[in-house]
Amino acid sequence: MSSNRAIFILVGVILGGLVGFKLSDFAASYYFLERGGIVKNGWRYSTEWGTVEPPSLKAAAFAKHVMFGNSAEEAVYYLATSDGSGGKRYRLHFGADEIPDVGAFWSLTMYHGDLPYNLVANEENKYVISDRAPGIKFNDDGSLDVLIQHARPADEDIANWLPAPDGPIMMALRTYIPGADIREGRYAPPELTLDSD
Repeated sequence: MSSNRAIFILVGVILGGLVGFKLSDFAASYYFLERGGIVKNGWRYSTEWGTVEPPSLKAAAFAKHVMFGNSAEEAVYYLATSDGSGGKRYRLHFGADEIPDVGAFWSLTMYHGDLPYNLVANEENKYVISDRAPGIKFNDDGSLDVLIQHARPADEDIANWLPAPDGPIMMALRTYIPGADIREGRYAPPELTLDSD
């Protein structure tokens, strides 16, 4: 075999491997974001994400997007996507009985809605809202409003603001040591709504 032919074969194998890897990566992403789990109120979730056995596309998807995923006794994750372009402002209103029931804590993190789902750079260096966030303001009735928008809100609303990109968004709500309704798949976060205030 000539050295040129060997080089072409080697390059073909490498390129074939790279294309195959990217296709499997895309398939795992598609499965996770479009088909995996339960969808309720615009949130995708599963109580199985930390317990799926390989080899399967489902296991590959969960390993890619919920790396080191926990069992439902330890944590349950919820994902929501939306088109935040054009300066859209959203509100995530948790009624007093809709705040995640957890034994540890919950957190809501914002990502760009396009691959590779990076955190959203912002002047406040704020990437998450949680029940432990400094200054978070609950309403008098025990409910909670989270403002989700690209533009910085008024100073009095900063504590409840989750900076969003000016474009598609993806949010992850993580619940740690979840209560029974979360563990057993009965709970789903409230729907994200356009803010008219």
